[in-house]
Amino acid sequence: MRIWHWRTTGIAVGTLERIDHILFIGLAGATVVSRGGRLYVRDRGEYTEVDPAIRVIVCSSFGFVITSDAIGVCVRRHIEIIVTDYAQDFVAIYAPYAPCLTSRASLTMRVRQFAAVADRGKKLRIAKDVVRRKIMTEHSDQTRSPFLDDLAVCKSIADVRHIEAKSAQEWWRQWRDFEVNFVKGFTPPRQWRTFQTRYIGRAQGKTGELARQFTPRFAETPLQALHNFAVGIAVARITRVIAVRGLDPCFGFLHDGRKPGRFSMAWDTIETLRPALATAVFDYAAKKVFERADFASQDGIVRLSSWIARECAAIACRTAPLTLLVREVRKIESLL
Repeated sequence: MRIWHWRTTGIAVGTLERIDHILFIGLAGATVVSRGGRLYVRDRGEYTEVDPAIRVIVCSSFGFVITSDAIGVCVRRHIEIIVTDYAQDFVAIYAPYAPCLTSRASLTMRVRQFAAVADRGKKLRIAKDVVRRKIMTEHSDQTRSPFLDDLAVCKSIADVRHIEAKSAQEWWRQWRDFEVNFVKGFTPPRQWRTFQTRYIGRAQGKTGELARQFTPRFAETPLQALHNFAVGIAVARITRVIAVRGLDPCFGFLHDGRKPGRFSMAWDTIETLRPALATAVFDYAAKKVFERADFASQDGIVRLSSWIARECAAIACRTAPLTLLVREVRKIESLL
């Protein structure tokens, strides 16, 4: 067995900055293993040691494997593992950790969470607080007052969602007709050239009975794909934070159980960070000249290449660092 060492230096994020704690694995069939408490990436019989400074591992490759021993090492060293599949959906891996998942404090926290979800008044107050903080982020002093006034008189979660949607639509309007730069000689589809909407054009619902709506899946343009990927990384990371804090990521307040299997609590806590993530993606795209190979399109669905996904993952981690994710979760904790 040949063993060789490569010091991980991190990911260069275009012209933004260099992040030295992210390891992006884009090798098909790569395996993360542990030997003597150290982590290695095995690829085609060769082993690369993972630098001890790494704190986030993002994998976006076919056939990725991580051993149970390696997961245990990641838990002990507080290393986040985020895996994305071909559809660029995300999973955050965390092993059961008895001190935080079975303690009396965690049980008490979950009881408080479930009681708040069942209490219509408290659920409404928490949902209002999430949207209020998002509105404060999206708008200036001159433009936020009408939204806050409407939010204050909401009587149901549906009313709160309506105000959130109106505020978001107004905020996204500033990016209308944002131009995406491509290299000379490549003529992209017309809808790729400018940003028009975050809404996916195809019919939604189980049988196509719903009109087009915002969804984090099946992007139709490069900018939609970039936004979905950045938000997906942040949601996967904050899901792990929620679980470690002793909460259940499936039970939220603004987002509820209408979509089985959704991590509603994670989507609640990420709401206030959405404007910053979207702005970071637009800033990145404004400085980038894209090539044809940067995106893959099949059946009208646009996906990122491994190198663009790597840069986008770094943008998401830079814009929403772990300390900020913990702070957002603790804000909701304080309202339970």
